[in-house]
Amino acid sequence: MAVIGSKPAEPLLTHDYVEDVEGRLYVIVGDEHPPNAYVAFLKYVPTTEQAPWSRRGTHYARVIRAYGARNVFPASGRVGLLQYDPVLGAEVPILHKDLIARAYHGRDRLREILSEASDELEEVVCEAVDALSRVCGIGPGSVGVTGSILPGIHSIKVSDIDIVIYGCRDSLLLADCVGDAFPTQPPRVLKRRVVREAALYGLGPDDILGVMPPYKARLLRGRELNFVMARDRPRRYGKRVLTPVGVFEGVLDVEPGSCEALMYPGEAPVSRNVEVRGCRVVSVITYENFFTYALYLGGRLRVSGVLERVDGGEECVVVVGTRENPGYVIRA
Repeated sequence: MAVIGSKPAEPLLTHDYVEDVEGRLYVIVGDEHPPNAYVAFLKYVPTTEQAPWSRRGTHYARVIRAYGARNVFPASGRVGLLQYDPVLGAEVPILHKDLIARAYHGRDRLREILSEASDELEEVVCEAVDALSRVCGIGPGSVGVTGSILPGIHSIKVSDIDIVIYGCRDSLLLADCVGDAFPTQPPRVLKRRVVREAALYGLGPDDILGVMPPYKARLLRGRELNFVMARDRPRRYGKRVLTPVGVFEGVLDVEPGSCEALMYPGEAPVSRNVEVRGCRVVSVITYENFFTYALYLGGRLRVSGVLERVDGGEECVVVVGTRENPGYVIRA
């Protein structure tokens, strides 16, 4: 199998992967990156021990056991990536471009798989892309892959399938049609996932069920299928500067139907501004992918996160999914 990889000359998008000069694999996070660097967290490292993930004789250990800010940051911190970013207003894992040996683009990798699927898992990817086209009207040009399939280290036995949908139009199509295109998990499997997510975010099972995205934990040919949405181009770094004000927890009225809410990171406007600590809360941003659908549906939501002032002015945003306060978005 020839995995597409290159120096990152083309813009990297959220959920793309990069490999550093020591062979470690990182996941690109978001669409705003400092000059000559990327916000990216460490996920896999080469190992001399047997592991489910491998490529051309090299095995990889997964260094994070679960997603969420509290689980992702420690591994990146051990390799010296954590830095305070004055634009994002938070401590984030930052990988400098001169350490990157290879980039893996989700759409490029999908084109390779569609051209020649090399194993059973890649065949299921092809079936998923066909269903997206037939049922949802989402063409292959708006689709990519992420997860272990992207760098080609996936395991036939244990790997899930993670698919990226790019752009607002097709993200909205997926949110509406995913239930028609792919069956959900059996109740007992779904229950285990709800319990797992509840423990991860410190919430009750009912809270999790109230906000769980329909595009998580679908099934195709017995394989778990997860979808994430992404913007199809980077955003300019520094266009908006966030400064932490403090911890926020409260009820907000969020405007429904924003495709930006489905993206990663998701953002949705607040319909009735709330005055907190001398500034007006105008939107909610989530770096926790699990809460993007709740923002998309909008309505009265209980939100916990970090209150951040925008450009030193009178407006603030609430950011969910930071190291300082992982937070949540649930039904009020």
